[in-house]
Amino acid sequence: MNKTSSITRGGTFAALSILFIYLSSILPTNKLALLTLSSFIIVASIITIGIKASFIMYVSVSILSIFLVSSKGIALTYVMFFGLYGFLKLFIEKLRKLPLEIIIKFLFFNIILVLIYSLYEKLFIGVIDLSNLKFSIYLLIAAAQIIFIIYDYILTLFVSYFNDKLLKKFL
Repeated sequence: MNKTSSITRGGTFAALSILFIYLSSILPTNKLALLTLSSFIIVASIITIGIKASFIMYVSVSILSIFLVSSKGIALTYVMFFGLYGFLKLFIEKLRKLPLEIIIKFLFFNIILVLIYSLYEKLFIGVIDLSNLKFSIYLLIAAAQIIFIIYDYILTLFVSYFNDKLLKKFL
């Protein structure tokens, strides 16, 4: 792929990512679904324009989202998890050792979950108050793990679908 085509596609992917991140900050519902779509764009970018150009796009989108999106929590969640996970998934799955892949993915997810919670707690005082939960915090953590498994599986299905059906249209 030539440089002009790579830059054009990177710009298009960046614009779509910013759109989904912005929409997730202004719409009252579907915040995580829109952030998930932004992570699919990262994966499509990696497949079509390569890792280096995609990482530049990720950094650009991260900086723009911090400055343009009113909800800094949404931008932070993209920067720390949804934007990075596509790259991490690529490198982890190159190991071809399923038990190790699963352990590393869960480690990453849980470390980021704790970091995001800690940052939310420090930066956005009063936004997250887990003391008023009507169910156990352990149930919330277990649900997050299950949702992460589903997210990773759907992302894997997207990669397969993109490679099988859409890649020819993009190249």
